[in-house]
Amino acid sequence: MFKCRWVKTTGGGVAVDNHYGMTTVDLNNIGYKDEPFVFAKDVNQVFYVKDMSTKPKRGENENHPINDEPKRHIVLQRKETSLESKTNQTCQKIMKRMAEFNPLQ
Repeated sequence: MFKCRWVKTTGGGVAVDNHYGMTTVDLNNIGYKDEPFVFAKDVNQVFYVKDMSTKPKRGENENHPINDEPKRHIVLQRKETSLESKTNQTCQKIMKRMAEFNPLQ
């Protein structure tokens, strides 16, 4: 059994980018606060990478430097490979997605 924070699946908590197929989450949009536990057999391990495209622009939060963090995080699924291989694969995927990203589209 693990203790977790659930992200709401509605109301902007979870979004899927149809073009890139990436799932992003807003880790501040918490749901199921009364149910903080989950069985290990019912979950998969994931990693969160800050989605820098959702970072506030300069000047928007000058008085609140703590709010300078990106609003959303990209969800990366865990792979069943060796740690070194997995790390390399993840870095390659991130670099590929970053190269394909065009904020002007």
